[in-house]
Amino acid sequence: MLYLKQIQWELFRKKMRSVLLVVLFALLVICMSFYIRNIRSTQAALDDLAEKLPVTVHIVSGDGSRQGGLNILESQFFALSSAGVHDVRCTSSAAGAVSEDARAVDPFAGGDTSIAGANCVEATGIALPSFAYANGYGPSLFSGGPEPVCVVYKGFADEHGLSLGDAVTFPMYKVSRKSNGLSFLPLGDVELTVVGTFDALAASGEPTSMYVPIAWMQEATKSAGVEFTYGTTSATLDDPMRLNAFKASLPEMGFQEANPEASGQYGGSTVSVDDEQFIRTAEQLLQNLSLFQSFFVPFLLLLAGLAALVIFLVLRSTSRDMAVANSLGVPKRALFAVFFAAVFLLCILSCALASPVLVFAAGLSAGEALAVCGLFLVCAVVGIVPALLSILRFNTLDMLTKVD
Repeated sequence: MLYLKQIQWELFRKKMRSVLLVVLFALLVICMSFYIRNIRSTQAALDDLAEKLPVTVHIVSGDGSRQGGLNILESQFFALSSAGVHDVRCTSSAAGAVSEDARAVDPFAGGDTSIAGANCVEATGIALPSFAYANGYGPSLFSGGPEPVCVVYKGFADEHGLSLGDAVTFPMYKVSRKSNGLSFLPLGDVELTVVGTFDALAASGEPTSMYVPIAWMQEATKSAGVEFTYGTTSATLDDPMRLNAFKASLPEMGFQEANPEASGQYGGSTVSVDDEQFIRTAEQLLQNLSLFQSFFVPFLLLLAGLAALVIFLVLRSTSRDMAVANSLGVPKRALFAVFFAAVFLLCILSCALASPVLVFAAGLSAGEALAVCGLFLVCAVVGIVPALLSILRFNTLDMLTKVD
């Protein structure tokens, strides 16, 4: 009980001194919280970078100049789509002759209908609001099974008198691009049901008469004994932080480095990775995170040193009071215990005072704020001990006879 009364006496004997220590300690807690917040926010930005700056990969021509209008083999498509990627988008091209005049042209030279198979509506490059669907259908038709349905351009539908629910029959040809031009491989007559329309062109500006599920186009192509190829293929990396490992695995998947002098400009033999902005941003974040983490321990030692300095400067004026108490029979270890407990209680009070700032200004959670306070108390103990030991190194007789 006497020990507690001594602690209480030291806390309230000089109230301004106690208030000063609480304020200074609270400032140190706040400084620590903002430092830790910087580390946390930088790590969070790095973790969220893949979502904010997704790394997109494209199968491109051997010289790296073309992303569309290619002859991408199924083996190349499956190699890329199974290599730790998501949001795979692909298209394939075909042509047809809907009107009688177009059918009369022999040999077939492209007809009057451009057809694109797509595995998702995003692969079309057309904004979602531009599409209108029949009841029971929606954007998911592209990613569904091989259903013989199509979504036609509104102008094309008006020109040929097509409405939702109509069936259209025409000869279809698989488009194959070569260095000397286009070739059209007959697939026979097909019948498609119109289940949607769109009224805008793709972002590329290339006019397309109709879109069909790519699964149906693949089945129709193979049924005719024709090799199926993709015209475009792109995907997003699951984990861009493993970008180097992904690039290193490309040769094993059968892809080569881009060669500007490559002759086969329509084969999908190369993969292009849009990673420049991601790499630049990730490198900057990693550099900042490494800098914060490397200085974290020195920062804590600095806080401990500041705590020791503050305590020493504020409490050294009590040296004569300590000497008087010591001369009256109070041992120095008891004085150490009293002042240590008093200062430590002030540290706890400063943590409570700074807690709202930690939560509302620094944006820390309650658990993180408690962790910061606990870490500060550890640093404070490291500072309190040497500061009090330094103050208590006085010679009692010299201190009592010392003349200011």
